[in-house]
Amino acid sequence: VLDGSGNVGIGTDSPGGVLHVYKGDPGDTKLIIEADPNNISGGETGNNPYILLRQDGGYDLSAIYTSGTNGNSLTLANSTSSGGGIIFKTGTTAGVSSAFTEATEKVRITNAGSIGIGTATAAQDIHLQQTSATVRIESTGDATSARVEILGKDNSYAGLHMGDIADVDAGGIRYYNTSDKMYLRTAGDTRLTITSAGL
Repeated sequence: VLDGSGNVGIGTDSPGGVLHVYKGDPGDTKLIIEADPNNISGGETGNNPYILLRQDGGYDLSAIYTSGTNGNSLTLANSTSSGGGIIFKTGTTAGVSSAFTEATEKVRITNAGSIGIGTATAAQDIHLQQTSATVRIESTGDATSARVEILGKDNSYAGLHMGDIADVDAGGIRYYNTSDKMYLRTAGDTRLTITSAGL
């Protein structure tokens, strides 16, 4: 159906948007975008299905498509000089029209590649911000371990910094790769040094 506003309805005579696809019960409603139907090596393997999101004067700023080796990886892409990134929102509102508008931001990948969880302005590569923030690393396999690997260049150090927003490294542990020494810090100063000999 093409209504008087230019909206197209498939399965409905009262489309609620530019394109409205409706299938009554029973069964799911599937929208299929297909490329490379024959999977011919060296031929169509570079042909991938795309959804392009175009705005701001006709620019394709965002897209959802398959890519990578043999075109089998799902890609979410966004690129722009201002206000870019990928935002994930969730919420608990239900039973209302357009409930998705009530969802709030939970995770953001900035256009610089930083990941913010609970914050839209990640201050580091990965930034978790909550009222009470906790990270759990759990191993559930028999005879396995849970661990954190912190690696620095051979001429630098690897460490854990602890403090508050005004002094992010007031305390901490640093391991210097050049000297094989470990330093324990409090109040911004080294209080204990463990050498490679364990002293």
